[in-house]
Amino acid sequence: MASGREASTEFIEGLFAGVGPNVGVALVDPQGRILRTNERWGQILQAVGDPSATELEAAFGPTHWKTLRPAFQRAVSGEEPTARALIEEFNDPPVRVRFRAQRLPREGLLWVRLWLFPAESGIRPRRMAALLELSEEGFLILDEELVIIEATPAVTAITGIPREQLIGQDYFHSPLFASLEPDAQHGVRRALERIRAGERDRVEGWIPYRRPDGTEGFLRGTIANHLDNPALGGIVMVFRDTTREGLTFRDLWRAIESANGAIWRGTIRRISEETLDWDIDFLSSEAAQRLWPLEVPEGQSYLEAWYDARLDEDKRRTDALGAQAVLEGRSRYQQEFRITDKDGQIHWIREDVFVAPDP
Repeated sequence: MASGREASTEFIEGLFAGVGPNVGVALVDPQGRILRTNERWGQILQAVGDPSATELEAAFGPTHWKTLRPAFQRAVSGEEPTARALIEEFNDPPVRVRFRAQRLPREGLLWVRLWLFPAESGIRPRRMAALLELSEEGFLILDEELVIIEATPAVTAITGIPREQLIGQDYFHSPLFASLEPDAQHGVRRALERIRAGERDRVEGWIPYRRPDGTEGFLRGTIANHLDNPALGGIVMVFRDTTREGLTFRDLWRAIESANGAIWRGTIRRISEETLDWDIDFLSSEAAQRLWPLEVPEGQSYLEAWYDARLDEDKRRTDALGAQAVLEGRSRYQQEFRITDKDGQIHWIREDVFVAPDP
């Protein structure tokens, strides 16, 4: 084969035999040459490209290949076990094609799958589409695998990123996610993981990002699970630019940091009569780390490590006090506790907590 390796005939035959009737599949070498396909592959490509082509770029055409190539390259390099993308074709009726590329390390080949489904049919009625296009809030819809399937004009107006650079991209590899500050990236990633796991239906918060002119900006955003809503069929992100308010708040927290303090913020959700879910994070993990240097395990946020560093007896006491204050409807409470840093040094911390309705 073009890969220079002998593919396992039995393994390849098993892959093709196990494919459902609605899935188009192709065996492809790392250069994008198509070695073998099933019948459904050609049927799907009739809607978006050239089913007779022997290379992926020619099969999808330059416009669609520009969208698909980054995902294909991530699969070739092994950066992602399965790389994903999405393309649209505004035919009559319009269609969308979901693209998945998976590396087969032993064979040195790529296993590419396609799914075809209708686009726009009932998803964006004209009146709602017109309202969304006039809105100053950006709406982004991700499918269940976090591929961007919709972006309204306000997303481009706010971020400066053209719609064609977003649609079909894995959200975590999109220029929009890249524009977020590192702490915000961690927070958004964690929010999406919790929503996909069914732990939360909705998450809100401030999101620091880089504006189109390179200056510091802030978004106020909501992420909500609407995968079961037939009119939306995805995870919906809604955000607006709140840079003016965000910069004022940033100046406040910098003043607090200069006085050897740090700010955490977030949302509190009441699960039962006596149980609360705290979804919080530091506004600046770097500033908190300078005050209280901790070892942060991989996959954890600094705040999670900071919470785990509390002495056990203080943890039980402060958890109980915080829950009691919120459940009683208090707007403010204070407490003191100890944490142990990575060098074993104990720090006394005074915490002043303000509880207010979400703006």
